[in-house]
Amino acid sequence: MIFDTLERSALYSNTHPLFEKAFDFAKRLASEKVENGKYELSDGIYASVSEYFTNVTDSPVFEDHRLYIDIQILLDGKERILVCARDSAKLKTEYKPDAEFYSDASDYQTLNMAEGRFALLFPGDLHAPGLAAKTESEKVKKIVIKVPVDHK
Repeated sequence: MIFDTLERSALYSNTHPLFEKAFDFAKRLASEKVENGKYELSDGIYASVSEYFTNVTDSPVFEDHRLYIDIQILLDGKERILVCARDSAKLKTEYKPDAEFYSDASDYQTLNMAEGRFALLFPGDLHAPGLAAKTESEKVKKIVIKVPVDHK
């Protein structure tokens, strides 16, 4: 898991062959007034742009992916993402392409997302995104870029 700002993303471009392309794509989307929807790039990279209200819950559900690395970038608003290791949560649903879900995490970290921040989440980084930053729900706009773990 990496948590940083989009301006510093070049620091991580060499950690995966597709990250430079993915971060360039993210910067382009973030600088434009993009509409909600799915945007495809080459090499299996795609992005989903969405607006939603953050979730106020005492029982967050964590997700994990095997085929894709998530780059989650907040464009507007504030939210929390909880992150934990796979062995600190209980499997809730069996794996279905490309996600499985967990609950009852015993040990997690909180990422306080704000405009221009990103969370880079690898397989095994269980994450519960879209959580309210405070005690009330808030409207946010976010880009989630999916980068294939394996590329040819």
